[in-house]
Amino acid sequence: MFGSEIFDVAIALVFVYFILSLICSSVTELISKTLAMRSRNLEVAIRNLLNDPKGAGLTKMFYEHPLIAKLTLEGRSFFFPKRVSKPSYISSRSFALAFLDVINPAEGEDKDRAFKDIRNRITKVKDNFLRSLLLSIIEETGEELNKIIERLEKWFDDAMERVSGWYKRKVQLIILCLALIGIGVFNIDTIMIANSIWRNDTLRATVVAAAIEKTKLPAPIETDIPYTRIKELSTEIQQLELPIGWLKTSDEYEDPRELPTTPKGWIYKVLGLLVTIFAVSQGAPFWFDLLNKLVNLRSTGKIPEKNS
Repeated sequence: MFGSEIFDVAIALVFVYFILSLICSSVTELISKTLAMRSRNLEVAIRNLLNDPKGAGLTKMFYEHPLIAKLTLEGRSFFFPKRVSKPSYISSRSFALAFLDVINPAEGEDKDRAFKDIRNRITKVKDNFLRSLLLSIIEETGEELNKIIERLEKWFDDAMERVSGWYKRKVQLIILCLALIGIGVFNIDTIMIANSIWRNDTLRATVVAAAIEKTKLPAPIETDIPYTRIKELSTEIQQLELPIGWLKTSDEYEDPRELPTTPKGWIYKVLGLLVTIFAVSQGAPFWFDLLNKLVNLRSTGKIPEKNS
């Protein structure tokens, strides 16, 4: 029985970490959508790709191309009622076709041109780096249109892999900052929560039951309405009645949420908060996978008791 209780405490803690991580991820999604982080990140990447830091040259022409302009979305933001934003995603095919049109525009009725003069067009590109790169592509492909498009697609895809890395690092930093602020403000102390779950059979059973129910649902994915998810998750964690929040010291009864009154108490408090911050920074997918594994392991049978 001793072993099964420890196992249930582990499941409960992992479940709490998962919910907290999902809240931080949802808040990050809300911030990202509000500030149009993805579209801005993509625009900066395309500026770098076209060696156009100010975005007033090729980048401006590229975004004005019909293939790209139609991707521009007019939507609502949580803070800004109405805003027109640039696309947050552009396929490699759309990039290649739009880019070729920008550097080699159709003239007159020659809309189905065979790109016979593309080399001459490229030699007129003002930027030395971009001109050299495009000429090397022409040399490599032999001016075959399909091969040129494929090579430009690969060029774009390689750049987007780096962009994805930049964006993930930004998101991780935001999640870490949110965890640092939120966990400190709401006193979400791993040591305090673990002790309460360990000592309170009812609380432990409630949290474990909620964890098991959560594993029956599909893995969480990004949502277009993160604000709604934040409200739902906040309600869910409140219903668990975990010892969360700060309380002033009371002479009437002991409460784990009270402010520490000794140096040792503060050491444990800071350690508990840091453990929670580190755990939440691992991300919701990590804790969801671990939660599923623990619940599946639990369902195989009770953990055998240790022989005395």
